[in-house]
Amino acid sequence: MAKIIEHKALKILEVKKKALVQELNRLNNAIAALRGDNSYDDIAWTLRALDCIKANDRPMQTLGILECMFYRTPEVLQDQEKKRNYVVGLSVALNKMCSKGNLSKCAFVGVKGYFYGLPEWSNGNTFTEKYMNKLEQVKSKIA
Repeated sequence: MAKIIEHKALKILEVKKKALVQELNRLNNAIAALRGDNSYDDIAWTLRALDCIKANDRPMQTLGILECMFYRTPEVLQDQEKKRNYVVGLSVALNKMCSKGNLSKCAFVGVKGYFYGLPEWSNGNTFTEKYMNKLEQVKSKIA
């Protein structure tokens, strides 16, 4: 009986270890994305994200910002693992900018993720009417 319990406990620990290793890999990938790899080590996440949001003059989601950041080199995002790492890295950078007050973010019911915009576009929990109207214009892309 003790062997069965020991075996079950071992299985539980192996499953937990696997989950922790996956989380560690995800975090390492996010760190690598923030640092950039050898060919894209000049990714200035915060500056480029702000430039994209300003250039589009509307709140944007993480993936839209990322695609804007790499519009001149879209082939970079063809590698799905690299794209996933960049999304994680950009998400970290966007949330850090929000916590510093450089960006504001809003969530909408039925839409996955946040929309990021300049602080002056926001009036607390949502964007101003002008920017909400801009989001309505692209609703087909976000719904």
